[in-house]
Amino acid sequence: MARYWTTTHRHEYPWETVASAYWRRYPNPHSKHVFSEDFLEFRLLDDGRLYTRRLLTKTNKLPSWGRHLFSQKRVPLVEEAIADPGAKTLTTYTRNIALRYFMGTTERVVFSPDGDSTCVRKEVWIESGVFGLQAAITKFGVDRFRRNCVRATEGFDWVLQGKSARRKYSDKVAASEGEGGGEGAKGGGGVSPGGTQPPPPPLATAGVPRGASKYALPS
Repeated sequence: MARYWTTTHRHEYPWETVASAYWRRYPNPHSKHVFSEDFLEFRLLDDGRLYTRRLLTKTNKLPSWGRHLFSQKRVPLVEEAIADPGAKTLTTYTRNIALRYFMGTTERVVFSPDGDSTCVRKEVWIESGVFGLQAAITKFGVDRFRRNCVRATEGFDWVLQGKSARRKYSDKVAASEGEGGGEGAKGGGGVSPGGTQPPPPPLATAGVPRGASKYALPS
């Protein structure tokens, strides 16, 4: 049986800012464990939602007792995301596609507006097929995910702060150019924990036709 954990936190930025920055959150000072990211698919669905699929590679730090079983240091993951501008939700599904027998991690994250900020709900399901070690492995997985949630939030906030600063700078430049009129050109211009355990998400690409994703979760 999978071990489940959930948490909720927030980014103090509007949903539009958070959603538009999501695919640019790497690199950041807290993402040294992310080795690579590549887009596999990027398309608009018939109902206007945006669907993306990416392949991520992250370093795989195992507990000391796990290093005797596996030596793989980098683990590939598939991340699927659906952005719905009408409902103002961004839902992501991430799962590792290697070492799942040792520890399978399935994560669902939902970004939704909450006033002038963005609420983020994260859920994770950890499972293992190693007989006799399931409890220890799934506990390790949840504890690591809990720690990584803090780093992920801090890293994304770092990206959002930079995006906000650039936007304020652009707005200031635009305002100064507008006030200066033609003469302005003369001067060169302006320069949150656990809950009742739900079942794992039945399909990673919720709302996407079956067969559209090679890595969709099984029903």
